Amino acid sequence: MSAASLKPYLHLSGYEGNKLISRHTEALSNDTPSHHFKCEFAAASWQLDAEVTMTSESQDFFVAAVLQKGSASQVSYGLELRCDHWTRENFLVLPGAVYDGNRFNCRVDAGYPPSAAQTGDIGPEAPTTIADIPRLSNILSQSRLQLLSADMATPAIGYFDPERKLGHWVLTPQSTRLGQIGYDFEEDLDAGSAIIRLTASGVREGNRYHCMSYLHASKDRAPNWQENEGDILHLRIVTFPCADRLAFLSHFNELRYALVSPAPPREPFALSTARALIEEKYNRDNWHEGTGIYASDTPRGETLPDWQSGWVGGGIVNYPLLARGSSESIARSRRNLDWICSDALTASGFFKGMLQKGNWTDDSFGHSDGIRWHMTRKSADLLLFLVKQIDWADTQGEPSPPSWKVAASACADAFARLWKTEKQIGQFVDEETGDLLVGGSDSAAILPAALTVAAKVLNQPAYEVIAQEIAEYFWEKFSTQGYTTGGPGEILSAPDSESAFGLLESLVARWEATGKDIWLKRSEAAAAYCATWCVSYDFVFPVNSTFGAMQMSSTGTVIANAQNKHSSPGICTLSGDSLFRLYRATGNSFYLRLAKEITTSLPQYVSRQDRPIRARYSNATNPSGWICERVNMSDWLEPVGEIFPGSCWCEVSLLLTELEFPTLYFQADSGLLVSFDQIEARLIDRSATEATLEITNPTDYPVEVRVFCETQSAAATPLPMHAFAKLPVISLMANQVTKIQIPV
Repeated sequence: MSAASLKPYLHLSGYEGNKLISRHTEALSNDTPSHHFKCEFAAASWQLDAEVTMTSESQDFFVAAVLQKGSASQVSYGLELRCDHWTRENFLVLPGAVYDGNRFNCRVDAGYPPSAAQTGDIGPEAPTTIADIPRLSNILSQSRLQLLSADMATPAIGYFDPERKLGHWVLTPQSTRLGQIGYDFEEDLDAGSAIIRLTASGVREGNRYHCMSYLHASKDRAPNWQENEGDILHLRIVTFPCADRLAFLSHFNELRYALVSPAPPREPFALSTARALIEEKYNRDNWHEGTGIYASDTPRGETLPDWQSGWVGGGIVNYPLLARGSSESIARSRRNLDWICSDALTASGFFKGMLQKGNWTDDSFGHSDGIRWHMTRKSADLLLFLVKQIDWADTQGEPSPPSWKVAASACADAFARLWKTEKQIGQFVDEETGDLLVGGSDSAAILPAALTVAAKVLNQPAYEVIAQEIAEYFWEKFSTQGYTTGGPGEILSAPDSESAFGLLESLVARWEATGKDIWLKRSEAAAAYCATWCVSYDFVFPVNSTFGAMQMSSTGTVIANAQNKHSSPGICTLSGDSLFRLYRATGNSFYLRLAKEITTSLPQYVSRQDRPIRARYSNATNPSGWICERVNMSDWLEPVGEIFPGSCWCEVSLLLTELEFPTLYFQADSGLLVSFDQIEARLIDRSATEATLEITNPTDYPVEVRVFCETQSAAATPLPMHAFAKLPVISLMANQVTKIQIPV
């Protein structure tokens, strides 16, 4: 690593509560592998050591602090990295928390849920706007942001220097013996300098971020030390040549597991078993007979329902219930789709956004002032899954009624008109007129996928042309920014994981439709960005928390966005099969691993009668089949390791995952065998004509297994829609082991 890039210093920092009162630093040489210092600090004698191992690309620092004589109160230690070539153009990232420094237009008093209709950040050129979240200033020359290691999908901080074409990543574990590691970044643009400060344990000085506001007093406290107490902090600094922001993000794929430990769920529970619980729950708790819909909440009985199109599952959940559900679920799903394609369709062709207690409202959260706001992502989501369901119904014996195709065409036409008029899709439109209200967002980045599928299912080649144009637009925007924004409806237009995976779905769909390698390369760039939102390690929850007591694994959960700083079971609201499709096209095992982490993580978060998930801080238990969206690693709202009592879109993600992934994936010629579930399998014999697999159900429940076998060369060819839903089912009893023969 170039000595001119980041200059390292050891530091001791003394506090009174959350206030820094003194700091001692010792400069390190980049060319010396071993450093030893003695100093007096906080009325005690200290030994500070740093051992450094180097490669051509990285430096590993092992920083040790020992209190040799006396005692000290509220002292932390760590490593500072000083940059003397800092500019506003440097692209700062903390995975899952900060993108481009979160240096955006900010509304500090937006409250929750914040809305552009409330803040007035409207129009075709509306700026990217955030609530009062951790950020660097887009106005001032001096600014600072402070986080803890648990705020990130992977504990890391990095930046791309466009002038020198260099990327830098700094990685740590989640914690040391003392607690979580503090990530502190300070910049002085006038001086052209910045400091990355890693501290054990972390203290957010003054204030901390909590529930859309940075004005809450920090509760962090530095540790007290007794004589002969010590601690060690391991850091890795990686510096590499880098062409642009996307190359910088892609390099992170190689580093995300470097200093953390991923872990699978500790209790085996299969997707098919979880699917059955959730289907039963949807028919028990979500079905509203009077309206004929699967509500987005759990109304129970005849209480007036809430419903939202797309986004959190409205019109999406019907797809897995149609394809894998009981006769009751199928009949109810068809009735629900009939309602969507009549009552939920507007004059403009977009779908209505929100039903609250049986009455139609809009997506402005009460700030509409007479305009019916509609989030474009909602109609894009619903269009994609509506045409999938049309195709499923038309190929499975009970064709879709004409109203479904009429509604799908109306929605596609509405997007086509918006595109031709504005040359963008934006985040919000007027529900009735289709006019653009808020532009500049990637909220509907999944739209090219929806139009690509619609072109085929509805036999409308014009949609294919528009899908291509809109995909180019979203790609050019992403390739310049290095992030996507505005997927959820209540984060203003902050960076988020939902628009990220929507973009990936669109880019993969464009490759499948065209076969052009350019879309494959673009898909890989988007997947690298998506991975920065996915938790890569097993977070250590407090032992007395709900998740700590249940030994939940956080690996494979997905951080929602930069505002709502929790991770979640699954992707909102997709299966993530685009990662598996990308693996088949490229052979890159990274996508296979990431997909497997996401799919296998999901079932552990389903509340069950024999394993209820109880919110300790609210003393409420989620009923069987419910999943709460919270995987709280940070203290942004509920306590760490806690949930609120509730049911949400994660259930739909699990249903989609069970439908759109095979249980087992087997490449007959290469011998690759992967389980996307808790089911275990191994190859025990192979001849020229068949392979024998031993399949084990390690769970205490009956399961259904679907095996997809192909050759390595066949994997380069896209599969037809619903390919895995049509696989034959192998039923296994609890703890059963069986053998199957597969032709090769």
